[in-house]
Formats: sequence, C-alpha cells, structure tokens
Amino acid sequence: MNDRLVVSVPEAAELLGLSDDLVYRLLDEGRLPELPRVSRRRLIPRRAIEQLVDTAMQGFDPEAALASLRSAS
Repeated sequence: MNDRLVVSVPEAAELLGLSDDLVYRLLDEGRLPELPRVSRRRLIPRRAIEQLVDTAMQGFDPEAALASLRSAS
C-alpha cells in the first residue's frame, strides 16, 4: 500500500488486521472517523488509523505483560 492520505475500508481492515465488517462497525459507531462522502465509497484518513493504534497502546507496558506471562506459567 502506498502513502496516500486516505484509505478505503478494505485497506483499513488490512492495515489493522480486522475484517471489513468490523471497520464498518467502527465507522458507524463513530470510533473511526471518515471523510464526508461524495460517493458510496467510505474513505478513512490514514492518520486516524495510526491514532487509533496509538490510543490502544497508551499505558501498555511490554515488560509488565511479559512478566505476567512468565508468572502464569
């Protein structure tokens, strides 16, 4: 995929490792923004995808996650 500023739903799904249906649900729930529609095609700013991932990673501590896995085994 190139460095376009916006991506389609299937492209966003591929970037996020999700199904198209889940990306549509995120759009419908307002959890993922889209550009105003000028056609049937729904376009998502690439930056919004990156921000979604950044938000999910806030507070994530890889060392703590590894330690919890070690203590569970």
